[in-house]
Amino acid sequence: MENLYTILGISETAGLNEIKKAYKRLAIKYHPDKNQGDILAEEKFKAVNNAYQILSDAQQRAQYDLLRSYHQFQQTTTYTDHNNQYSRTYRHNNAEERRQRAEQYAASYTAERKKVARESMTIGSILVIGLLIIVGIYGFVESYIIDKRQEKTNAQIAARIAIIESYYEKEDFRAAFEEVDLLVAGWPIHPEIRGLRDRLLDSLNEKAEKAYEEEKFDKALEYYLILKDIDKILVEDFNYKVAKCFAEQGRHDEAITQLKKIVNKKPNDLQAWCEIGKILSHGKKDYKEAEKFIGHAKKLAIGYYEQRFGKAYPMLLEPTSVSNVHYEIFYERAKILKELNKYSEAIKDCSWASFLRPQNSEVDVLRAECEHLNGNRNKACEFLTRAKEKSKGTPISYQLTYCE
Repeated sequence: MENLYTILGISETAGLNEIKKAYKRLAIKYHPDKNQGDILAEEKFKAVNNAYQILSDAQQRAQYDLLRSYHQFQQTTTYTDHNNQYSRTYRHNNAEERRQRAEQYAASYTAERKKVARESMTIGSILVIGLLIIVGIYGFVESYIIDKRQEKTNAQIAARIAIIESYYEKEDFRAAFEEVDLLVAGWPIHPEIRGLRDRLLDSLNEKAEKAYEEEKFDKALEYYLILKDIDKILVEDFNYKVAKCFAEQGRHDEAITQLKKIVNKKPNDLQAWCEIGKILSHGKKDYKEAEKFIGHAKKLAIGYYEQRFGKAYPMLLEPTSVSNVHYEIFYERAKILKELNKYSEAIKDCSWASFLRPQNSEVDVLRAECEHLNGNRNKACEFLTRAKEKSKGTPISYQLTYCE
């Protein structure tokens, strides 16, 4: 039986480390790659590898040692009767020794493996703890950096907002909104910035509406034009208010241009056509041109009545169901026709205006004028009397001495 210890060149009591070292040295020496074509070296390499596989495993080594001991015993034992007792005693003692050696080796190998496992566990625990500490430090540092960065950002935003408020207080609104747009572009979701532009727009719109109500049309126009440039979504009557502001400042052409933009988008807008006629009449005194626009507004109004009530609209139309712009169309057209000396047509429009808003005394005054200019003195006095009754003692703008 071949001796595996001899093949590896180690003693029978060699530990696992000695076995590994011996195997490594011989494996390198007899490896086929270094001894190409050498059959003896190849066989030697196989023997070394086999010896290592058995001796490096505690169980296989123990079995090998027992088998080898038995083999040696067979070679040395005699079977004569006078030696029989001695042979049994020798075999028993030698087997017991081998068993004890195998048990000791197995116990040593197991202890070594447990030691390695404990050391590995300790090293692993240290590495895990170290990694957790590193991660914790990294998280703390990163959080600190983020906090500092956020503080810096907040300080920058606060400074920029202070500049915006300064511009706004000085009524440099365009500069204020330019700064707002830059802020929104840089920090679109920052809580201090979100909604800032809308708040400024609301505030500016309130300023414009207040100025308009107080008839400070120059200021109102200034605010409205800024809103028009900045805010693309405006209230429905915005353009009318801008036109009125232009008109009140004597900028009639700009007012008309503003209103024409409305009729280009909404050709059936009665109010826009009417307002253009009023500006041409009151502002520019161009009655002929004014009558074209007011006349077109009247056609639109009549078309609206016919669409709803048919040709019988004069009997079916309920005056309170239409807005004031209908009244203004007929009243303003009557005034324009009076200036154009078309008194009979003016009287008809006065009749319609009075039907739509019977409580208005100004219509009766205008009709009285037209009746007088048309040669109807009695009719003129009749409508002046009506006007005085409706005005409840308030002096009226037109008088006829012969009606007293």
